[in-house]
Amino acid sequence: MKLDFSVQFLGIVYRPWRLLTLIMALPLGVGALMLYFFHESPKFLANVGRCDEAVEILTKIYVSNGGRKGFDVKEIYLEDGNKEEVGVFSLRSLWTQIAPLFKPPLLWRTLLLYYLTFVTYIANNSFAIILPTIFNVFFQSYAASGAGAGFCDLFVHGGDVNTNATNVTAQAVAQCKGTIEDKTIWAGCAHGLSFFILNALISFVAGRRKMLTIIILVIAAAAAVAINNTGGAISGLILFYVFLTTAMIFGVISSYFVDLYPTSYRGMIACLGMMVARLSAFTGTNIVSSAMTGNCSSAFYGAAALVLSGAFAASFLPPDFQK
Repeated sequence: MKLDFSVQFLGIVYRPWRLLTLIMALPLGVGALMLYFFHESPKFLANVGRCDEAVEILTKIYVSNGGRKGFDVKEIYLEDGNKEEVGVFSLRSLWTQIAPLFKPPLLWRTLLLYYLTFVTYIANNSFAIILPTIFNVFFQSYAASGAGAGFCDLFVHGGDVNTNATNVTAQAVAQCKGTIEDKTIWAGCAHGLSFFILNALISFVAGRRKMLTIIILVIAAAAAVAINNTGGAISGLILFYVFLTTAMIFGVISSYFVDLYPTSYRGMIACLGMMVARLSAFTGTNIVSSAMTGNCSSAFYGAAALVLSGAFAASFLPPDFQK
């Protein structure tokens, strides 16, 4: 990110951040190639009536796991009603897969999980996507900020709480050098490292998913309310980090897509969930990017209310330990 180059190609100006994006996308391409060597889930194959292929793959798995004798399973039978309709892709087949998700008995859990997905992604990704810009403006403004300037003051008045000075964000956009502050890079590293440590700690209590979801959302909501009410910009930045911990429950919500749905619906419910997530993040980013300069405090208060509603919705999740 500290490189300084600019190459125009096909109407696109390639700068260091675009190079970083391409490099970070490479593992996705490698992963796509590796999928060729993966076996399909035997349970899925049996579920759609391809039982011979399921047995063949089970045999390969048996051998890969050190099996020496012949594999004893020769046929697979599923209970009636567990098979999924197989056919050429069409709007009708797509509707056949989607419709049951929005009908009893799956309707309530679908709406609940999609609402939690909406809340967490619009609250977190809306800020996370523009995180480098937030850090850049924060550190540029903090050096010249007036005494007592809060977190949001750095975005609204350039750190001067007594004047209506030219908006620092507008100046940054107008100049748009395409470079990034050293402190912004270090802040990003601290952000990544803190989340790595937090994820490791949370893994020790991963069995208490419902409790974790509620606690993280409540703490994040409280942090959002306090961000601009601590009397200091640095303390506000720390609370902003705390607010971003809503990202910790992305995986928790995804795990419910697996646990609460039959095998034949898991793929579709997860795919639709990602659509909800991306649309939420896209919508939220457009709102937050403009609100940070004009209504920063209101943006965080609104985010806090939304996250708190998510904590309430999470209280309806199934118990962590069921008999």
